[in-house]
Amino acid sequence: MALAEIAGKIARFRNQVNLIKRDYKTSDIINQIMRDDRIAWKDTVEFSKDIRYSSLEDLGIQLFDFLMKDVKYVEDKSGLQVVRLPAFLNHTRKGDCKSYSLFVASVLKNLGINYQYAFASYSDEPIARHVYPIINHNGKTVVVDAVYKIFNKEKPYNHKWLFTKRGNNWHVTYYNNLKGTKMEGLYSIGSTGESINAVDGTPRKITDFVMSKPIDQMSEADMDLAIARQRLEIEKNIVASIRGIGSQKVADYQETINGVNAIIGMLNNGQDEQLNAYVGSLKSAAKKFVKKTVTVAKKTVKAVVNVVTAPLRLVAQMILEKFLPKAAPNFLYIFVTDKATIDKLPKEAQRKRNKQVLLAKFIVDVLGMKQNHFMGIVRNGIMAKYKMSPESKIAEIIKNTGVVNGIGAIGVVDDAIKAIEEIAKVISKVSGKKAPAFDKNDVADEADFKTVTPQQTVTSRQTVTSRQTVTPQQKVTPQQRIAPQQVVTTQQKEDIIKEIKSKPEAVEPGESIPSSGGKKVVGICG
Repeated sequence: MALAEIAGKIARFRNQVNLIKRDYKTSDIINQIMRDDRIAWKDTVEFSKDIRYSSLEDLGIQLFDFLMKDVKYVEDKSGLQVVRLPAFLNHTRKGDCKSYSLFVASVLKNLGINYQYAFASYSDEPIARHVYPIINHNGKTVVVDAVYKIFNKEKPYNHKWLFTKRGNNWHVTYYNNLKGTKMEGLYSIGSTGESINAVDGTPRKITDFVMSKPIDQMSEADMDLAIARQRLEIEKNIVASIRGIGSQKVADYQETINGVNAIIGMLNNGQDEQLNAYVGSLKSAAKKFVKKTVTVAKKTVKAVVNVVTAPLRLVAQMILEKFLPKAAPNFLYIFVTDKATIDKLPKEAQRKRNKQVLLAKFIVDVLGMKQNHFMGIVRNGIMAKYKMSPESKIAEIIKNTGVVNGIGAIGVVDDAIKAIEEIAKVISKVSGKKAPAFDKNDVADEADFKTVTPQQTVTSRQTVTSRQTVTPQQKVTPQQRIAPQQVVTTQQKEDIIKEIKSKPEAVEPGESIPSSGGKKVVGICG
């Protein structure tokens, strides 16, 4: 009996379509497929009961034929990714690789047969473009890729991530056919900023700061390059969420990241001739950034990062890789560096900046690190969190005066403060030194830049509390106790924003690499 004859037993479509996310990236699509895998089986319970098969190959070819003959393959439109559950797929009788895979997996789950999801890339870029299911049961494998149109065959790939369910977790095996390597790892669902590592294919968060070697073996050049690489990965991720993961801009970023990875190895091996030839072979979009990075790195390739004492080495690595990126929002005001601009800040913002600078100096001094390395890691952490430069985040805070919600949300403040507490705890445990007091009242806040309107007159006898809001309709009486230094005119705010954003280092996501033209939005299977 052909499966089309019993397709009426697939659950009816309930006319429910959910918008999950407007600005998506590849990991969001993968996460959604994995989430839907948990519920897709419900649509094919009765349908699966009536399927008769003599072997796994027979079952596989029945599912393959149904999708090939009775479901029309339709790629999703540019910039739109639709994941159809089996009921919706059967209702429309059209879909793409994502929906095909969920349909096959739902039937296999109902039949108690183990299966895997294979995500593949057919280009040099390690970003998934296709997904298909594989029956993997009792030592037997059957590929069911109806998009490829050849039963039990895989299209030759350059990169593949094979997802296998183990308990409640998905275990990932990454295959790199370009290098003939594979790696193992766990993939968790739902973490913010989750991605497949462009370097080795393992799942991780783009907010991670990853060192290439133990900190006591790193040169200043190694640290500079690690910070530059993370910055590029963060920017690439942000650009991909706006332009699409298949855009030329994203490809330019990936080439630049590959360039930085290459020079890390060449510099440490003293391969200057190969390095210069490699830089010369890069496209113009990547060449400028990589060439500048190489020039800076060559000057410091032999200077080893100074960690004060041996016991601090492990602590320093843990702080820099794990805690400092999370704590980054606490240090927003230290990116106001010009003295004239600092003097224009309201007193409350100046107080907070002083606290942030004091804490930053403590961490830098205790760990014996370079100030520019500290600033680089923190800048990356802020950009990963807010999708903009620290300077733009400060400008946003100034513009949003009156919306008193801290640096974005209560959760952001709490997470950043917890990270600071962890840093203080581990430093105190190893060195015995106590970090300066710091809490959420020292974090940047929109209330730091309250505006005095033209309708208000503030005399020397009047004071305004830091949390008091005065509307144009209100009159300021002598009885009101308001600190005049806490209010800022609109012109003062505009001047501060202009000065902060005019800094040459205030580069926004997408600006590090010049465009080489073209725009193409690509998801998984379309």
